[in-house]
Amino acid sequence: MSQLNESEKITAFYASLLALTEVGLGSALHALHLPFTGQFLSLNQIAILSTATAIHPQRTASFSISAIAALLKSLSPIGKKLTPMLALSVQGLLFTCSILIFGKNSFGRSVGAIFSSLWGFIQPALLYSLIFGKNIWEAIEQVNAQFLPEGWLVQLLIASVVVKAALAVAIAIFSPHIPLSFFQKLSLKAQAMQPACTFNKPSVKRALWLSIKDLFLPSFLFSFTLVLFLFYSTKNSGESLSFALLRPLAVGYLFSLLVRLVPMEKLLTFLEKRKEGKNYGPFQRTLLATLQIVQKTHTSH
Repeated sequence: MSQLNESEKITAFYASLLALTEVGLGSALHALHLPFTGQFLSLNQIAILSTATAIHPQRTASFSISAIAALLKSLSPIGKKLTPMLALSVQGLLFTCSILIFGKNSFGRSVGAIFSSLWGFIQPALLYSLIFGKNIWEAIEQVNAQFLPEGWLVQLLIASVVVKAALAVAIAIFSPHIPLSFFQKLSLKAQAMQPACTFNKPSVKRALWLSIKDLFLPSFLFSFTLVLFLFYSTKNSGESLSFALLRPLAVGYLFSLLVRLVPMEKLLTFLEKRKEGKNYGPFQRTLLATLQIVQKTHTSH
């Protein structure tokens, strides 16, 4: 940390907070398969970015913090890595764009919080569209038409988006007034909920098994059931039904396997091994400093 300037020290500190809560708390919640984990972690990121932005001299600090935390997510010993890394990066980018346009004031943070909160709904929608195609949306429409009041699911989605956006704005406004000790205690509690970070990625055999288990996650099973109901209620041919059911199983399995096997942790290993005697730029120096903070936290707890 001694080689960092003041702004880099602030970035490293808040990046370590975000990484510790994301890796620790996020891994524990995902392992328990609790609902709305991604939405909670999204609000946690908004709180940390808002707090950091209020005191950091640079307007782009929130993206640096998010990018570093996303890279450190590759240390997570439980769960997937690529999709949370994407969420962290995009949410940080959306927050930073607002700060660049509107400034580091409460309004700029609030607008950034709203756009960041929206990504928590957009990313799952894109992911399930990739896996199930248009069938998932046709199935939802069919269920709504047969069992629910007209437009009820759309109204529920809008209400959820509005509630989360309102919470995000409140967090963006008031989180800079929360004592830093609160975030520090949260990160330490998060570490107590999961094993220590490791650079070792799961074996191919274990990744194959975990990807099969992902097909039994409640969200995937629910979506799969919706598609099955769609084809049953519309009396499609057996050939069409077989293709509609085999496609999400195949795509879902391959995608889950891919995000487990992508060796993102090799970048951190490469930087760690080559740090001696290297003249790194601000981002690399801050990344390595944040990694040292995270590793010291795990060693001492």
